Amino acid sequence: MLILNLNSDSYDLETDYIMNNVQPGGVILLGHNISTYDGTINYVNELKKNSKIPLIVSIDQEGGCVQRLKYLEDIDKWRFVWLLLINLQIKQKKH
Repeated sequence: MLILNLNSDSYDLETDYIMNNVQPGGVILLGHNISTYDGTINYVNELKKNSKIPLIVSIDQEGGCVQRLKYLEDIDKWRFVWLLLINLQIKQKKH
């Protein structure tokens, strides 16, 4: 099974080609795949709809320096309480 990162933040011709010919078992979202909340939801739904098998969708969200969800331009980051807790733990470890 292949888990791929795709080059887009929306379902396009290249993505369609990959989904139909490579047929990955999963995708991992990075910063360039995430723009707005609704756009990301639509993108993931299109990926799942066009997958020939149940698709695993993951995100490279490590916390600290690597926070892919910060690319959500249209959503209040305070809604992600767990991100705040992770950041708080990291800051506490540094002191």
